[in-house]
Amino acid sequence: MEASERNQTPAAVPLPKEFYSYATGEPFDTCVICNTYLLLPGTQYMIEKAIIRYPNTQVTDVAFEYAMCLPCSEKMRQSMSKESLARIESYFMAHADLTHRQELLARPGEPDPLEYISTCLLKNTAIADETEYQLIAHCDGTNMVVGLAPYMISGRAADELSELLSAQTKEVLDDFIDEHFGLPPELKALIKEKNLLLL
Repeated sequence: MEASERNQTPAAVPLPKEFYSYATGEPFDTCVICNTYLLLPGTQYMIEKAIIRYPNTQVTDVAFEYAMCLPCSEKMRQSMSKESLARIESYFMAHADLTHRQELLARPGEPDPLEYISTCLLKNTAIADETEYQLIAHCDGTNMVVGLAPYMISGRAADELSELLSAQTKEVLDDFIDEHFGLPPELKALIKEKNLLLL
């Protein structure tokens, strides 16, 4: 994933409200792990949100959401097993429609981030047809960096990715949930069911 993203030509656009915190209605402003302030220019971070759409409606809810600075994100990746990382990389290389992403980036004018999340990067299914999906973004201060990210991952793709994770990596992710989501056990269990991926 990272190598592919470096081969893109990223652009910066204002962060869309779809990537604001559901809890506050405002942009994420601190890293979930180290509390670094995120909204200064040059501060790079990732956002991950898991969305649930209730059947036969346009009503959505958020199962979990967080922002994480790139140094903490890299430390988390290093704590995951090499086996898991290799499997995820292979899955993305086999399934991600990078040609379409390059076509979007090659268009003149400012990119539309919502077009980048309109279909699953891995399954090519429409976001409107998904009842569960995850949104991932790479940000810099108050801007979104548009390259490989942002992207949407459907519930089915998230399930398949979760099956590739080793026991060690699943333990790392479970520990992250336990430490950083101050929730009762039943809600923590729900988050774990929604396949936190830290991509």
